[in-house]
Amino acid sequence: LASAAEAEADTAMSSALAQLALAHVDLLLIPNAGPGSAGRAAGQNGTSSSQQGRNAAAWAAAEGLHHKGKARAIGVANFGAQELRDLHHGAGSGSGSDSDSRPSSVRTPAVNAVEYHPYSDHANHHEALRAYCTQHSVALQAFSPLAAGDPAVGLVHDPVLADVGRQRGVNLTSAQVALRWLWDSHDTTCTVRSTSAGHMALNLQIYQASTLPQNSMERIDKLAAAKGASSRLHKITV
Repeated sequence: LASAAEAEADTAMSSALAQLALAHVDLLLIPNAGPGSAGRAAGQNGTSSSQQGRNAAAWAAAEGLHHKGKARAIGVANFGAQELRDLHHGAGSGSGSDSDSRPSSVRTPAVNAVEYHPYSDHANHHEALRAYCTQHSVALQAFSPLAAGDPAVGLVHDPVLADVGRQRGVNLTSAQVALRWLWDSHDTTCTVRSTSAGHMALNLQIYQASTLPQNSMERIDKLAAAKGASSRLHKITV
């Protein structure tokens, strides 16, 4: 759900639920209505008034779906701390008969999904975002926690991650180390896309491993700076 009037969103959601043969979805995410790819490449990360308006309109539409029982929870994607503040202060100020008659606003997103992995700019961006989400009880969720396995990025074959896995004595793969790094110290859940049953089983094995040693965590923390803080998708606004 990007940006739509509440009536349009309701119609689209009803159609989607019919195709899925479901009465509701567990979680509906609102993508950030930020600058396009050209603006992101140019580093235009500010929150404009038009962007705030689009985010607020999409959120109001999502709230309507939530109150009608078509989405059990609603969240956002690619929102920085400032954009979450803007949404929080603007929530509940919708217009129209639908917003006037429904219950009070769901002011806090259940989830904020952002690209987050050892090469992402967690030092400059994610630490402030993580602090905000923790303070306001927003679950921070990492998508592309393995940088989508992109060979051009190279995270799943990173020699530092591989070395950490070998030193632990249980032969964790680079991918498993990256996922365990998120789990151990970053208050972050993650969604890993895979069509391989073998990869799915390997991903779940990280919960059976012990906590990464502090010196290993510090080595992984330094990878973003060494790699130039690679983020393939979206620069968030702190």
